[in-house]
Amino acid sequence: MQATTKFDGLDIAIYDEDADGTFTSYGKDCVVVGKGKDAVVQPLSQYIYLKGLLFQMKLDPSGTNIRFKPYDGPVAPLKIEWKAASTPQSLIFNGQGDIASFYVNVLEAKDKPLWVPVGEYRLFSGYFAFGEAGEKRETILISPGRSGVMRVIEGRMNTLELGAAKEPGFRFLWKAETYKEKGEDMVRVLPKELKVIGCFGEEYEWFQTGVVRPLVKMRIGEKGAPFHDKEMAAPDKEDFNKDSQLIWLPHVLEVKKPGAGEVWIQMECNYPKLGKIGSKWERVD
Repeated sequence: MQATTKFDGLDIAIYDEDADGTFTSYGKDCVVVGKGKDAVVQPLSQYIYLKGLLFQMKLDPSGTNIRFKPYDGPVAPLKIEWKAASTPQSLIFNGQGDIASFYVNVLEAKDKPLWVPVGEYRLFSGYFAFGEAGEKRETILISPGRSGVMRVIEGRMNTLELGAAKEPGFRFLWKAETYKEKGEDMVRVLPKELKVIGCFGEEYEWFQTGVVRPLVKMRIGEKGAPFHDKEMAAPDKEDFNKDSQLIWLPHVLEVKKPGAGEVWIQMECNYPKLGKIGSKWERVD
């Protein structure tokens, strides 16, 4: 179902995406401003930008009686610092507390500041899109991961750094385990525990653009010489038969441990759509 209206010549359509029979499920339903290539699509927000100005949008749950009122609360400028090999299609942040029904694509603040309501925000969702829409389009999803709160404060320029805009840039978080197999000491890196994290703590996942396969280095002791220095393999049919989610992840890495002592691991990768991804040397617990 959809509800439609116009504002100063702009076409506005609201879609009941969660199919609950109403048009006021903020963050779940969808709003489209404009048409064709100029259309802006985002989760339904009670406050939306129309021709560069912020308005409060009111409507009945049935989708009727849509009206707009200029936003009259405190606002402040927000600027996004983004660094990566490519730019997402969408990066939605959600207001908290009194502005919980406000959803904004912060990429609108990438090239010039965007005035947004003062308050706290959290990452809601995002994605990259490559290629034409349809079956051939490839995407990378962005989820909150370990991200925290962004605070927009009145009377100052507020800057949000994402991707590799600040140290440590894109990084791997991983888990590995040691075990015995046929009397041999082994090390296993677990694919489902391999995470790609940006500098705000956001997580990048479901890489339809190709599996992220880090070069994994292992050594005995914090300063020892590496005994393993190879790229993780691509998933195989057996992985898919075990769990369809594994098709987006590298094949499990299992390496014979050459001797006694603690195992330390470091990972790195140069992924075409993001750029350099790395990690510190860390001990396998």
